[in-house]
Amino acid sequence: MNRQEYIDLQAECNTIRKMLAKIPEDRVLSRASLEIRLEELEEKLAQVMFDER
Repeated sequence: MNRQEYIDLQAECNTIRKMLAKIPEDRVLSRASLEIRLEELEEKLAQVMFDER
């Protein structure tokens, strides 16, 4: 993964977090796909950080 791809993943994570902040917790189905996508992105970012150490 190059630097731009890493930055893009971080930006997408931030966007999803903002979207989730606007969706009430009780709207489980509305939040589900965003939460899953955020988990996937965070795992990718964690893997990159792990690989660079």
